[in-house]
Amino acid sequence: MHSLVMKRGIVLSFLVLLPMIWSFSPAPTEERFGSEALIGIWINAEKTVKVKIERLGSKYFGKIVWLEKPNWPDGTLKTDKFNPDPNLRSIPFIGLRIVKDLVYMGDDEWGKGSLYDPEHGKTYGCKISLTDGDTAEIRGYLGFSFIGKSVTFLRVDA
Repeated sequence: MHSLVMKRGIVLSFLVLLPMIWSFSPAPTEERFGSEALIGIWINAEKTVKVKIERLGSKYFGKIVWLEKPNWPDGTLKTDKFNPDPNLRSIPFIGLRIVKDLVYMGDDEWGKGSLYDPEHGKTYGCKISLTDGDTAEIRGYLGFSFIGKSVTFLRVDA
């Protein structure tokens, strides 16, 4: 009998606390900008590269459209010389598609895509979040998004 009273007390305590627990749950984020808000030209915070994001079909892609230093230190044009595929190593950085296959996830986030680093010939997972209409956080990662690096890009042209 005593254990039944204790079980009922625990259940009642939980039911009393449940509304308080819900009130501390984070509110869902609100979509502020929409799926097309990523489209445009973006520059990194260091002002060394501009990337044009465009939608092709239902996915989003980005290509390099400007570099502060378009040449290697030896004066030669920067090309994708570290690409794992030898047939692609002569492609110039400018015009190179480095963001691929992003999908709009809602709540001003795009994900499930990839980010290519032509200076090292490496490809990473990619997701992009808009923090405001003119600021994007681009995250490149290996496997899981918490194992990666984020960089800030600012809109320069819509």
